[in-house]
Amino acid sequence: MNQIDLFESHPINILDTSPLPLTAAQLIKWIQARYLPDTQERDWVSAINRICLMGGVSTSQFMVTSANARDLLAKIEPAAHGVSRKTFSNIRSNFTSACVAIGVIDGNLRGVAMQYPEWAKLRKLLADDKSLSNGLARFMAFCAFKSIAPNQVNDAVLIDYHSWLEERTLVPKPLACAACVPKRWNKASEQFVSWPSQKLSAMETGRQKRKIAWADLPDEFKQDADRYLESRRRPDPFDEHPNAPTRPLAEGTIHQQREHIRLAFHVLLEANCPPRDLADLVRPESVKIVLRHYLGSHDRSEPNAFVVVLGKTLVAIAKTYLRLDETELTRLKKLTGKLPAVPFDLTEKNKKLLRHFDDDRNIAALFHLVDKLFEDAKYRLENHLSYFHNPAQAGLAIAILMAAPIRSQNLVTLNWRRHFHSTGSAKGKKNDLRLIIPASETKTKQRDCIFGVDAWLQIRIDWYRRNILSAINADPNGDLFALPSASRRCQSGLCGLITQTVKRELGVHMTPHQFRHLAAKIYLDHHPEDLETVRQLLGHSFMKTTLIYSGMSGERASRAYADNLADQRKRTLGMTSRLASRKPIGQAMRKGRQR
Repeated sequence: MNQIDLFESHPINILDTSPLPLTAAQLIKWIQARYLPDTQERDWVSAINRICLMGGVSTSQFMVTSANARDLLAKIEPAAHGVSRKTFSNIRSNFTSACVAIGVIDGNLRGVAMQYPEWAKLRKLLADDKSLSNGLARFMAFCAFKSIAPNQVNDAVLIDYHSWLEERTLVPKPLACAACVPKRWNKASEQFVSWPSQKLSAMETGRQKRKIAWADLPDEFKQDADRYLESRRRPDPFDEHPNAPTRPLAEGTIHQQREHIRLAFHVLLEANCPPRDLADLVRPESVKIVLRHYLGSHDRSEPNAFVVVLGKTLVAIAKTYLRLDETELTRLKKLTGKLPAVPFDLTEKNKKLLRHFDDDRNIAALFHLVDKLFEDAKYRLENHLSYFHNPAQAGLAIAILMAAPIRSQNLVTLNWRRHFHSTGSAKGKKNDLRLIIPASETKTKQRDCIFGVDAWLQIRIDWYRRNILSAINADPNGDLFALPSASRRCQSGLCGLITQTVKRELGVHMTPHQFRHLAAKIYLDHHPEDLETVRQLLGHSFMKTTLIYSGMSGERASRAYADNLADQRKRTLGMTSRLASRKPIGQAMRKGRQR
């Protein structure tokens, strides 16, 4: 007897626990066999089908368990399927209800704690502290559900709570949810006299041990590292050594190398051989330990860009700062040369993203998103809602990146006075606005980056300056991405806002830097041979950097050929119909021979 026959011979009542695991298809069949209201049956079945469809799984093969359902829900981006957040919330709610009915998970415990006098008393204590209330509400409901009194709470209860979250709920991050309880419980114990006195131990979250901070490095080592970084920041133009640095590194590169030094020190510290100075750091034995460590968590035959660049930093220290002799330097170069070479091409992640924009409708969606975000900001501003500046800044940043694919460090520092310049508007003449990034602020430090600002973008910048910056008491002629605190957004904050917004609204993970890839694609799709314009648009010093986009030419050529073939097919459609009426060529040849 197969599973479905077993279910049919042993009917299950709602809220009973299923004796066997169910596939989504079996769950649907089970629902349809119940005497449910028509609307409820329709909503539950529809929710299961849509969740499986959006998750890319078959209803006949997907096993409905708490772990499987949690993983499936986590990977669904509603916007990618044209589903609004509100609609997806309803779909998820109906899917959850079906899972509760069959007994896969427990139902909502909201309000359970208030039914028990001891827990109700503690809940009331937290009424004015949202952080404690929200952080402990689910744990307190669990304890009440399991008939655990407040004075019985201990570390064992916390472990049971984590297990319950994993096995009987669809909470997205069970471990994180459980791990936040001890801190809040202990704080409440200190804050309220009537709170149980027992404390809870912090949970092990499985996170990697935090790497040593720069400030915690040994003084001798840190001073040596600072001297090296300063030599790369401001090289001596009169240094006659053949390996002396000739030009200063960009501040971003300085920061990257600083991180490489810190991470390499941490690896050697964990290996019980902490280096005393940079000379110790770049010894061949030390370099082997560091590179093996960072290759260890990956397939060692696969290219790893981070490890390759880390190796180059260690070689640069040995060459430009320590100035090792050629024998030692050659040995070090041979070690780093054993690393798998990173192909000079776009990553598969970036290629996949760019293929998404082969459809012009997806490019149009980005422009539509800008207007949607500005409308949201306008609504929030007019209705005195908080965080009205967030959608406005996300919309403005996306609009600027579409028009001017600048680097994120330039985007976050945009200042109206410093970077936007008007040609003036004489009577009868057009007022042209330009965005100019001075050469001193660019990565290459070679030339100004100049972009035209069209009317569409200028209207939105003007509205933003006039309404948003004024509303947060920021200077409309100052930093564009200011905060209500009068400070400027940090680079990571603005980048995170852009990425999260695009992912939430369009279902696509897209960082600010990937807008530069998109700009190259859009231009090359219409001008496939003009890499020089792309080089200048993106501010590359060398054509070699721009050549990564030439790898898309194969796909572009295939699409062009397919389009041309389709056009040819259309042009010859009439000819094809006439040829079809003729006798087959072989038959005609045979008749000719007979005559």
